[in-house]
Amino acid sequence: MMFFKPSRSALRELEGLQDLLDEQGNLTIRDTQQARLVAHLLNQSSPEDEVKAWQVYAAFYLKSLLAEILVANIDSKALLTSREIQASVQQYRQILPGENNELASLVELLTLSVLHQDSALAFLEPLFKSLPLLDAGALRLAFSQDCKDASQQENLLSLLDFPIQVPPSDLLAQLETILKTWNFLSQAQKTELEKILKFIYEEIEEDEKRANAPDRVLKFKKKQGEGIQLLEADWKRNIVLIAKNANVWLVQLSRKYRKQIEHLDQIPQQELDQLARWGINSLWLIGVWERSPASKRIKELYGNTDTTASAYSIKEYRIATHLGGEQAVDDLIRKCVQVGIKLCVDMVPNHTGVDSTWILQHSDWYISVPQKPVEEFRFDSPDLSPDPRKTIMLENGYYDQSGAAEVFLYQDNETGEKRYIYHGNDGTSMPWNDTAQLNYLNPDVREQIMRTILSILRKFPLIRFDAAMTLTKKHFQRLWYPLPESEERCIPTRENSTMTAEEFDQHMPREFWQEVVERVAQENPNAVLMAEAFWLMEGYFINELGMHRVYNSAFMNLLRDEQNDKYQQILKNALKTNPAILGRFVNFLNNPDERTAVDQFGKSEKYFAVCTLLATMPGLPMLGHGQIEGFEERYGMDFLTPHWDEPVDEELVAQHEKWFFPLLRMRDYFSDATQFHLFEVHTAEGKVEEDVYAYLTTAKGKYHLVIVNNSFNTLEICFKRTVPTATIQNEIKTPSLLAILPPALEKDTHLFCQEIRTQETYTFTQQELKEQGITFSLTPYQHIVWELNWNPPAEA
Repeated sequence: MMFFKPSRSALRELEGLQDLLDEQGNLTIRDTQQARLVAHLLNQSSPEDEVKAWQVYAAFYLKSLLAEILVANIDSKALLTSREIQASVQQYRQILPGENNELASLVELLTLSVLHQDSALAFLEPLFKSLPLLDAGALRLAFSQDCKDASQQENLLSLLDFPIQVPPSDLLAQLETILKTWNFLSQAQKTELEKILKFIYEEIEEDEKRANAPDRVLKFKKKQGEGIQLLEADWKRNIVLIAKNANVWLVQLSRKYRKQIEHLDQIPQQELDQLARWGINSLWLIGVWERSPASKRIKELYGNTDTTASAYSIKEYRIATHLGGEQAVDDLIRKCVQVGIKLCVDMVPNHTGVDSTWILQHSDWYISVPQKPVEEFRFDSPDLSPDPRKTIMLENGYYDQSGAAEVFLYQDNETGEKRYIYHGNDGTSMPWNDTAQLNYLNPDVREQIMRTILSILRKFPLIRFDAAMTLTKKHFQRLWYPLPESEERCIPTRENSTMTAEEFDQHMPREFWQEVVERVAQENPNAVLMAEAFWLMEGYFINELGMHRVYNSAFMNLLRDEQNDKYQQILKNALKTNPAILGRFVNFLNNPDERTAVDQFGKSEKYFAVCTLLATMPGLPMLGHGQIEGFEERYGMDFLTPHWDEPVDEELVAQHEKWFFPLLRMRDYFSDATQFHLFEVHTAEGKVEEDVYAYLTTAKGKYHLVIVNNSFNTLEICFKRTVPTATIQNEIKTPSLLAILPPALEKDTHLFCQEIRTQETYTFTQQELKEQGITFSLTPYQHIVWELNWNPPAEA
């Protein structure tokens, strides 16, 4: 366990530290969110040099690792015969509250003394205050003389030397060095260290993203002359979706049930029953289509033999043979229908695999040039074509890691014609080298994609469109056919493929997605289309293109970073424009392309506060693979099996049973965006408090009030009126709570509020509500869901 026992002095001087201690008085790092809170406290104590969450997480892990090594190697009883050590241990036990175990105190003292020698951990100094730590000389003497096994002395002494083996104060380099050089670590210790390093790398990458991120506040345009309408079947409005990497899931199920589960129809009925019992009614199976053999071959040529083809490099849209093919998925659909679960699949409209059936038959459907766009490109790598009449070669630089060409060679061996076809690319990173970019200026391509979508919808009522924003007219032109003299970033080597706006409009007169939505409405009105859209295109997809559901990455990013003022502004912008917009969002704590939910939100109070928002706000709640079980591994699109054999966190599942699943099972009480009333929350001093979300939902004659504090602050709050909200007549109003509730039958009745998960009750008088509204004190990350009634409801 990763913990630190702060001294009384540290508790006095670090405000808020006491609130983070467990029942034993330990500052325990149970998850990454706890590390963020500790970093926050340290930064308040010493704001000069910002402490990062990854530094805290790494430091506590390092303490845990050193303690394991010491316990395994030192002779504790012999060491305690030293007067100097004995005196330090006794002093240590006096300073730390509740420290009674002498041997445990010795290990703690030695471990902290080692850490204190490391300048990379200087940020922990506030926690070291007043501790009677040993100096380097005393430690070296102890480790030299009191080993269980003399052969292990070198290992113990290496604990003292490792900080000086790398650049000073570089904690990341120290951990990397430990992984490479400490051969005495067990496999379990190495695996845990690899996980810590993975977290650190992703945190550093996330910090860079935040530093360069544009304003993430979405804005929405009001359409003239249109009222608020979102007429949908109840099942569409109440979708609760969980994502599962199909191949990884089957392996995990095989381990769980101790039998081979390879095909989709072999998924145990118990698993589907459990999803339904949790309140989940839709299952997104990722990676079910027949994948590109070339994609797998490319990875093998890189030397990656433990992965397979990417799920987004598709050979053709038929269920993969190794998953049981079409018959297996038909059987699975029948099993899902029995428990009310609908299936969702991906559609990748932007590109195909480099060896797809389409490219072998219709190479003119792809963006290409007749000559190499860069003379230095070389194409004499292994042939990836499954057809001897064709040649498909990647540029050599991919294999020796010297470059990333935007094109690959496609040659018709019968005619000798060569094309240099572009890889799929969204312009944000290197080209996706196992894909080929479709050309949406070709009407045959648009029609083929349309027919493929309609064909998929005959079996699967939900489709998730990958990277949908790349196919809007604005971005497809920017990336592939840039305007003359445009300074916007296009795909490299496409600078000379310019096209005027007028000419582009002739080739692509309408937005492709608008055509899709309209055609699906005609031919399969019972379908739900879900678009992955970023680049602040969410509002455009909803308002202009009519997309049924659109990714709302702001929910994850802004709530994780506690930029609550920005997320509150998004809600206000939508409500003032058209409340139905909120019903079109796909809200999530992670998705298959992002870090796991436990990585970003932890497993404790913060996580369940945001889960409460996820379950009770309008929009489609989407859960990630492994989110409920507390899995830390992020499954790549080329995973056939999980790389880590992670145990289910049963305590976390139990917490979901208490706090989250009851809300999912009540989803129809929260899903109607037109009955969502967001309140403007104030502090006792009258200042707007953006950290607290308070909203009322009405459905089926019931009224639920949700209050969530997404911060580590204890807050005294009050609220009475909603934020400005558009009505069905397009008027902007700010009704009070009393105006939204049905009138009380008598003047002296009280508003009775019962938390639907804990059954705790509160009451407010009508006079209180009229004069002050709801007034309440919230603890850090507290989340409340009240059912409201005038006076207690009659007992059944």
